[in-house]
Amino acid sequence: MDNQPWEWIGNANEQDLNVLNGFVYRTFNEQDIKFYIRSLKEIIEQYESLGCFFETLYMQNNENIKQMLSDFHISFMENAPQRTTRHLANVAKGSAGKRLNILLRWLVRSDNRKVDLGIWKFISTSKLYIPLDVHSGRVARKLGLLERNSDDWQSVEILTLRLREFDPADPVKYDFALFGLGVFENF
Repeated sequence: MDNQPWEWIGNANEQDLNVLNGFVYRTFNEQDIKFYIRSLKEIIEQYESLGCFFETLYMQNNENIKQMLSDFHISFMENAPQRTTRHLANVAKGSAGKRLNILLRWLVRSDNRKVDLGIWKFISTSKLYIPLDVHSGRVARKLGLLERNSDDWQSVEILTLRLREFDPADPVKYDFALFGLGVFENF
């Protein structure tokens, strides 16, 4: 991509995608990456950017994050090969949507350490959901913030509500603390 992924994706034709032949990263393969690039290219062509696309979905869904993420999945995965659909969480089916919530956190929140970029101004930090995984879920349970054993969307909603009791304006700021404690097995 010549260190310019935005331009490369926007200008790539089917022949350009051949540089990805044989691509493998864990369970993500050549078929998956090519599909993702085609989907991103369509979004860029229609909406100018991923941010504009998400903003459109957000406004169409009355600022409902879960529905926005669900509609993103439907739109992005339209005509996807079956194996490729497993690489993008579907919150409508109960997935915790960890990576999607991390993406929103990075792009919506702003902090002085420059971990969170804060470039998407159309979503308030108060609307974000905690990126829940095995580590943060385990810590939340040990701290009495979450009683459910499943790391699914319902647990995401419950934990986020609990964290909003501490900071209604920015409940996701506790993500690093929960995750950080969780990666240490002795906590």
